[in-house]
Amino acid sequence: PCSCLLCVLPHPHTACASACRAHTLTPVHTAGFHWCLGHGTHVDEKYPRMLRSLRNKGIIQMAAGGQHVAALSSSGQVFTWGVGMYGRLGHASMQDSTRPMLMDVTKKDCQAAQVACGHMHSAFVTTQGEVWCWGMGLYGELGLDDRYDHWLPQQVSELKGLYVTHVACGEHFTLACTGAGASYSWGRGKYGCLGLGDREDRLKPVQLRALSRVRVVRVIAGKSNPLALSDDGKLYSWGRGKFGAHGHGHSSHVLAPRKLPLPEDRIVVDMDCGRHHCAMLTIKGEVWCWGGGQGFALGNGKEEDSGVPIRVESIRKFVIIQVACGGNRTAAVARGGNLYMWGGGTTVSD
Repeated sequence: PCSCLLCVLPHPHTACASACRAHTLTPVHTAGFHWCLGHGTHVDEKYPRMLRSLRNKGIIQMAAGGQHVAALSSSGQVFTWGVGMYGRLGHASMQDSTRPMLMDVTKKDCQAAQVACGHMHSAFVTTQGEVWCWGMGLYGELGLDDRYDHWLPQQVSELKGLYVTHVACGEHFTLACTGAGASYSWGRGKYGCLGLGDREDRLKPVQLRALSRVRVVRVIAGKSNPLALSDDGKLYSWGRGKFGAHGHGHSSHVLAPRKLPLPEDRIVVDMDCGRHHCAMLTIKGEVWCWGGGQGFALGNGKEEDSGVPIRVESIRKFVIIQVACGGNRTAAVARGGNLYMWGGGTTVSD
């Protein structure tokens, strides 16, 4: 078994990780606009409703992007639905899909182990450690050394020979980490999202040299404020500084990963990003939030932004085992299975 700290928690793609993102539970509910619910209509659902087409597929993970959704089955097949513009569904067209459709490449050519969705592109990692991307390619977010859209999944050749364990899609950029602990980024460099020390776009994967001395076990892209977790429980952040979203106590953009200013005894085991805020979980079950406070996203009863992590005091008597963020909402699962959620139900503005 793996000895990294993440293994003290359930798999990151369980109930909590889905609870905060619109459209991501298997019994899907909420807004049906743009066919994102997969029920065959654009009607909103007020209550959970089973996706019958996925009923016996053994869905183990879901990801939601900009008006599209992907689901991963226990057999390694990927299903997508929603808006097809830019080929983001991976079905060789820009046709919208009102119901989940199986991606042909995962039917026979490769078995997916993890899937991720960005604003207008998507990616999955195979059981062989390969990365495949598709959708919008304007900023190089597909890592294929061009700026073209690709309507079918394409293997990222620059990463051949590496065993990639995790991929994350941001608004127009992508992150990946390998079994050896190396981390890579590509796509749009605005705000320093790629962590490469500048704001330039990259059309193919480039290793994050600022993290070369640590072993990265997981990456989160967020909208424009990525996170990387090392195997010793240290959390690194960079990107857009507005709202204090990177957690370094100021509003300037951070162009390369920096370790969050936390006491040395704080060992992080889980983290996630919303639109303008982040949350992390320590090995002691503590939840800390920072960034934009709009809609009470930080869980401290205030709508003020915080440029540094602050503890969510109202749940300190519980042992939290997982956190998730989406929009200006935050969720936490406590030992015993209780789910706590806070934040706003409205759309967050930039």
